[in-house]
Amino acid sequence: MEQIKIDILKEHLPYELDMLDEAAAYAGSTEAAETHTRKGSAWFKRNAAIEAFWTHARNLIEFLEREKSPDLNVSSASAKDFTDGFHFTLEMKNLKDKINAQICHLGYGRTIVDYQKLGHEISYVKPALDSQIKRFEAKLDFESRKHWAQRTPSTVRGPDKATHTALAAKTASFTGTGPAAPPRDRGPSGNLG
Repeated sequence: MEQIKIDILKEHLPYELDMLDEAAAYAGSTEAAETHTRKGSAWFKRNAAIEAFWTHARNLIEFLEREKSPDLNVSSASAKDFTDGFHFTLEMKNLKDKINAQICHLGYGRTIVDYQKLGHEISYVKPALDSQIKRFEAKLDFESRKHWAQRTPSTVRGPDKATHTALAAKTASFTGTGPAAPPRDRGPSGNLG
């Protein structure tokens, strides 16, 4: 196996997953939940955790859904580069669009309405991604298994303070705002924003 593939399995993919775990843990913490002012280090840490979570979630979604890399020297890594028969089973295009609009790009369509902002979906997206990583691990090819350390993902508490698992994530909506948000108005196209 090429060293650049080993580096993905031993360093880069575990880093993405560790950052996802830690960001989700902090974003769901009591300290983060009690931050209501737009100043100070607590506000900064809360927003940094939310941004870190969505940045690493986007990286992982792209890794998991991307087709096999045709050229390891110029392509981004794909789960299919390391597995036999792995297929990403979640539809997350609308979620990726929200991440791009609210986290990655400064655009005019960015919402100012708190319940429309990304945040509370962490408690459902995190276990959904964890379940896809478990599927990835189960499909690792023989060579990749030699370089991968099996993971135990952290659990995350939702806005309702309940522990959410991969099973709950399978029923969550990744196309709207998720179960914890109030109903939203439909835009001119008839779609949820």
